[in-house]
Amino acid sequence: MASITLVAIAIGEITQQPRYYEYISRLAPSGQQGTSMGFAFLPIGIGSLIGGRMGGALLHHFGEVAHQPQYIWWAVTGVGVATAALLLWLHDKKIRVGGQESQLSPS
Repeated sequence: MASITLVAIAIGEITQQPRYYEYISRLAPSGQQGTSMGFAFLPIGIGSLIGGRMGGALLHHFGEVAHQPQYIWWAVTGVGVATAALLLWLHDKKIRVGGQESQLSPS
């Protein structure tokens, strides 16, 4: 079963990744494709730096201290929702100036 899972994940990576980076490079302004593709790796880098320590802390707290490991997913979901809300708020503050949309907004 583990081998079948690895094959399925590998096929998903092979088919999804090239299209994702092609999409990112097409969205980027002319001459900025490399920078945009570099920023596309930013969530992966942040996840690598934070994920292990945070996952270990959550597993210790919910698994060993509270003896309720099923509640780990509420914490993980909370982090995802809070992050999305923060990014939307930051985006709104950057794009909107004085309640009106600035010239930075996409057409």
